[in-house]
Formats: sequence, C-alpha cells, structure tokens
Amino acid sequence: EHPTQTLLDLYTIYEHFNTTRGLTITFVGDIVNGRTVYSLSNFLYGKCKINFCETYDFSNLPKSDIYYLTRVQRERGSIGSYQLTEEHVKEMPQDCIVMHPFPRNEEIPMWFDTDPRAKYFEQMKNGLYVRMALLLSYK
Repeated sequence: EHPTQTLLDLYTIYEHFNTTRGLTITFVGDIVNGRTVYSLSNFLYGKCKINFCETYDFSNLPKSDIYYLTRVQRERGSIGSYQLTEEHVKEMPQDCIVMHPFPRNEEIPMWFDTDPRAKYFEQMKNGLYVRMALLLSYK
C-alpha cells in the first residue's frame, strides 16, 4: 500500500473533476509491482469503473476519464517497456487526465509534459501539500 500517494492522487482527481465517484480510471503498466495502483484502486473500488491494463501494449485502451500510468519496475524483476505516442494521445479523450506516481522512465515522453491533460506535476505538487498537512496534524 501507499497511503500518502493515494491521498494526493485523490486530491488531484477531485481538484480536476470535483468528484471521486462515477469516473472511469485505467491503470496502465507494471500493475503487479505497483503499490500506488493497489492503494488507489482499493479506495476507488465500488466508486469508479476501474480498468487494469497489465500490459505494455498501449493500443486499444478503453476510453477513460483518468489514465494512471506506471513505470516498469525493473528493480523488482519486471521486464518490458511501453511508451505513450502521439497516436495514443490522439485517441485519448480531450477532457481526460494522465497521472503518474513518478519517477518515470520512458513511458511518458517529455513532449507530453505540456499537454493540458498531463497532471503528474500537479500530483507531485499536491503530494507536498498533502504530506505537509499530515505532518502538521501530528503536532
């Protein structure tokens, strides 16, 4: 589990959609070793439609409100690779968001960073605020 990542992910989702219910989220990448995926999906279970794409084939993904990409965790024995391409981006809904718990490898190219659907830098910023609030609550 990764509870603080879940809190910042939920905050990021809520900040964009003004809800954490009734959305479709697709997890893509290294699902087996993804603590962030397990943590977030456990919270959202029953509140959202969840798709797990434990594959590195990014083609034919379902239309989703949220695409949560994860890196290939080679240090945990995972193999393979995938990368978001311009063709994939063209198929994604204009009002979706793309999240990633970082660090990233080659799965999200830097040219996508300026796309308005890229919310992973906001996730990192929200992580600072959420974790600060948790630390302050222990005083």
